[in-house]
Amino acid sequence: MKRVTLALAVAVALGLLSRLYPIGWLLYDKSLGDVLYAVAVYLVLALLTRWRSAMVAPLAAILCLSIEGFQATGVPARWARVRPVGWLLGTTFSWHDVLCYLVGVALITGLDMVLLRPGRFNNPASGGCEPPGASMDRGVHTPRSPHKSFHSSDS
Repeated sequence: MKRVTLALAVAVALGLLSRLYPIGWLLYDKSLGDVLYAVAVYLVLALLTRWRSAMVAPLAAILCLSIEGFQATGVPARWARVRPVGWLLGTTFSWHDVLCYLVGVALITGLDMVLLRPGRFNNPASGGCEPPGASMDRGVHTPRSPHKSFHSSDS
Protein backbone atom coordinates (compact mmCIF):
# COMPACT_ATOMS: atom_id res chain seq x y z
CA MET A 1 0.00 0.00 0.00
CA LYS A 2 3.06 2.26 0.08
CA ARG A 3 2.84 2.69 -3.68
CA VAL A 4 -0.82 3.66 -3.46
CA THR A 5 -0.09 6.18 -0.69
CA LEU A 6 2.80 7.67 -2.68
CA ALA A 7 0.65 7.87 -5.80
CA LEU A 8 -2.05 9.66 -3.79
CA ALA A 9 0.47 12.20 -2.47
CA VAL A 10 1.78 12.84 -5.99
CA ALA A 11 -1.74 13.19 -7.42
CA VAL A 12 -2.79 15.68 -4.73
CA ALA A 13 0.43 17.68 -5.06
CA LEU A 14 0.20 17.89 -8.86
CA GLY A 15 -3.51 18.68 -8.70
CA LEU A 16 -2.93 21.54 -6.27
CA LEU A 17 -0.01 22.84 -8.34
CA SER A 18 -2.16 22.91 -11.46
CA ARG A 19 -4.78 25.02 -9.68
CA LEU A 20 -2.55 27.27 -7.58
CA TYR A 21 -0.01 28.04 -10.32
CA PRO A 22 -1.81 28.18 -13.68
CA ILE A 23 0.37 28.62 -16.76
CA GLY A 24 -2.32 29.55 -19.30
CA TRP A 25 -2.58 26.11 -20.90
CA LEU A 26 -6.09 24.63 -20.55
CA LEU A 27 -4.89 21.01 -20.32
CA TYR A 28 -2.66 21.89 -17.36
CA ASP A 29 -4.75 24.59 -15.70
CA LYS A 30 -8.14 22.85 -15.84
CA SER A 31 -8.13 19.30 -17.17
CA LEU A 32 -5.14 17.97 -15.23
CA GLY A 33 -6.68 18.95 -11.91
CA ASP A 34 -9.99 17.30 -12.78
CA VAL A 35 -8.30 14.09 -13.94
CA LEU A 36 -6.18 14.02 -10.78
CA TYR A 37 -9.26 14.64 -8.64
CA ALA A 38 -10.70 11.36 -9.90
CA VAL A 39 -7.32 9.67 -9.45
CA ALA A 40 -7.23 10.84 -5.82
CA VAL A 41 -10.79 9.62 -5.18
CA TYR A 42 -9.88 6.20 -6.59
CA LEU A 43 -6.68 5.98 -4.51
CA VAL A 44 -8.42 7.01 -1.28
CA LEU A 45 -11.06 4.34 -1.88
CA ALA A 46 -8.34 1.77 -2.67
CA LEU A 47 -6.57 2.62 0.59
CA LEU A 48 -9.72 2.58 2.71
CA THR A 49 -11.30 -0.55 1.28
CA ARG A 50 -8.32 -2.51 -0.13
CA TRP A 51 -10.71 -3.81 -2.80
CA ARG A 52 -9.53 -4.84 -6.24
CA SER A 53 -9.80 -2.36 -9.09
CA ALA A 54 -12.98 -3.95 -10.50
CA MET A 55 -14.73 -2.79 -7.32
CA VAL A 56 -12.91 0.51 -6.73
CA ALA A 57 -13.16 1.90 -10.27
CA PRO A 58 -16.96 1.96 -10.58
CA LEU A 59 -17.30 3.28 -7.04
CA ALA A 60 -14.81 6.08 -7.72
CA ALA A 61 -16.57 6.99 -10.97
CA ILE A 62 -19.99 7.02 -9.28
CA LEU A 63 -18.68 9.17 -6.42
CA CYS A 64 -17.06 11.68 -8.79
CA LEU A 65 -20.14 11.84 -11.00
CA SER A 66 -22.39 12.24 -7.95
CA ILE A 67 -20.35 15.19 -6.72
CA GLU A 68 -20.47 16.72 -10.20
CA GLY A 69 -24.24 16.19 -10.29
CA PHE A 70 -24.55 17.77 -6.84
CA GLN A 71 -22.94 20.89 -8.28
CA ALA A 72 -25.98 21.28 -10.55
CA THR A 73 -28.10 21.97 -7.44
CA GLY A 74 -26.22 25.20 -6.73
CA VAL A 75 -25.57 24.25 -3.09
CA PRO A 76 -21.78 23.88 -3.50
CA ALA A 77 -21.63 27.30 -5.19
CA ARG A 78 -23.19 28.89 -2.09
CA TRP A 79 -20.49 27.27 0.07
CA ALA A 80 -17.57 27.99 -2.27
CA ARG A 81 -16.21 30.74 -0.02
CA VAL A 82 -15.29 28.02 2.49
CA ARG A 83 -12.01 27.02 0.85
CA PRO A 84 -11.98 23.21 1.43
CA VAL A 85 -15.62 22.92 0.36
CA GLY A 86 -14.97 24.82 -2.85
CA TRP A 87 -11.92 22.71 -3.65
CA LEU A 88 -13.47 19.36 -2.77
CA LEU A 89 -16.95 19.85 -4.20
CA GLY A 90 -16.38 22.41 -6.93
CA THR A 91 -19.04 24.97 -7.73
CA THR A 92 -20.68 24.45 -11.12
CA PHE A 93 -21.63 21.45 -13.23
CA SER A 94 -19.50 20.84 -16.33
CA TRP A 95 -19.54 18.07 -18.93
CA HIS A 96 -15.82 18.68 -19.33
CA ASP A 97 -15.34 17.67 -15.70
CA VAL A 98 -17.41 14.52 -16.23
CA LEU A 99 -15.15 13.50 -19.11
CA CYS A 100 -12.02 14.27 -17.08
CA TYR A 101 -13.27 12.16 -14.16
CA LEU A 102 -13.91 9.19 -16.42
CA VAL A 103 -10.47 9.57 -18.00
CA GLY A 104 -8.88 9.81 -14.55
CA VAL A 105 -10.60 6.68 -13.24
CA ALA A 106 -9.65 4.76 -16.39
CA LEU A 107 -6.01 5.86 -16.21
CA ILE A 108 -5.55 5.08 -12.53
CA THR A 109 -7.30 1.73 -12.88
CA GLY A 110 -4.77 0.67 -15.51
CA LEU A 111 -1.89 2.06 -13.47
CA ASP A 112 -3.17 0.28 -10.38
CA MET A 113 -3.36 -3.07 -12.15
CA VAL A 114 0.08 -2.74 -13.76
CA LEU A 115 2.22 -0.81 -11.27
CA LEU A 116 0.60 -0.05 -7.94
CA ARG A 117 -0.95 -3.37 -6.86
CA PRO A 118 -0.16 -5.86 -9.64
CA GLY A 119 -0.20 -9.02 -7.48
CA ARG A 120 -3.64 -8.29 -6.06
CA PHE A 121 -5.41 -9.33 -9.19
CA ASN A 122 -4.21 -12.95 -9.32
CA ASN A 123 -4.52 -13.74 -5.65
CA PRO A 124 -7.87 -15.32 -4.74
CA ALA A 125 -7.31 -14.56 -1.06
CA SER A 126 -7.29 -10.85 -1.87
CA GLY A 127 -10.53 -10.97 -3.84
CA GLY A 128 -8.70 -10.91 -7.15
CA CYS A 129 -9.54 -13.16 -10.04
CA GLU A 130 -7.38 -16.03 -11.11
CA PRO A 131 -6.86 -17.00 -14.73
CA PRO A 132 -7.50 -20.61 -15.72
CA GLY A 133 -4.61 -22.90 -14.85
CA ALA A 134 -3.01 -20.45 -12.41
CA SER A 135 -3.40 -22.93 -9.56
CA MET A 136 -0.99 -25.20 -11.45
CA ASP A 137 1.61 -22.43 -11.28
CA ARG A 138 1.48 -22.50 -7.51
CA GLY A 139 2.03 -26.25 -7.31
CA VAL A 140 -1.61 -27.07 -6.54
CA HIS A 141 -2.67 -29.96 -8.73
CA THR A 142 -6.18 -31.06 -9.50
CA PRO A 143 -6.99 -34.78 -9.32
CA ARG A 144 -6.48 -36.70 -12.55
CA SER A 145 -9.34 -38.22 -14.41
CA PRO A 146 -10.06 -41.84 -13.36
CA HIS A 147 -10.05 -42.83 -17.03
CA LYS A 148 -6.92 -44.40 -18.44
CA SER A 149 -4.85 -42.25 -20.72
CA PHE A 150 -3.69 -43.51 -24.09
CA HIS A 151 -0.14 -43.54 -22.68
CA SER A 152 -1.05 -46.11 -20.07
CA SER A 153 1.39 -48.99 -19.57
CA ASP A 154 -1.53 -51.46 -19.07
CA SER A 155 -1.88 -52.29 -22.79
